[in-house]
Amino acid sequence: MSICVGNLDSLASKWHLEHFDEEERAAWEDLATTRRFQPVTMTAMLDELLGMGFSSMAVARLVDVPVSQVQRWRTVDAWMLAERFRVADLLATCDLLKSRFGCEDPAGWFETPLVPGCVVDMAEIYCAGRFGLVMDLASGRESRESVLDAYDPEW
Repeated sequence: MSICVGNLDSLASKWHLEHFDEEERAAWEDLATTRRFQPVTMTAMLDELLGMGFSSMAVARLVDVPVSQVQRWRTVDAWMLAERFRVADLLATCDLLKSRFGCEDPAGWFETPLVPGCVVDMAEIYCAGRFGLVMDLASGRESRESVLDAYDPEW
């Protein structure tokens, strides 16, 4: 399940499940609103993610669609509104990672295991709706181990 199913209120409720910085939340909501309603095609948004280094498989995982759907967006600009919003939300998250936290490679950051020998990565935590933990690690408020402990105490 992805963190957003079509409206900011659903994501905002996820923020309340974690400790977070209100300023980060406001910044993300501004970025997400802008990204959701910008006059660009889904293909252009997908191209931006692929240009950041995300694979089609990673995009599919992060926005909760089959890989075939991501491939379809490359050739036909046909999508559901909830899908567009999830892609826009991922772009907003990447924008926040780059602008506030200096993350130059969001794709790599999402796909790197939290600790050596563990298969859990930030993409899994993002997909599980634990957006506050994503921001906690990105901001440096929490260590990789403490984020992993909060996500899965039996890792």
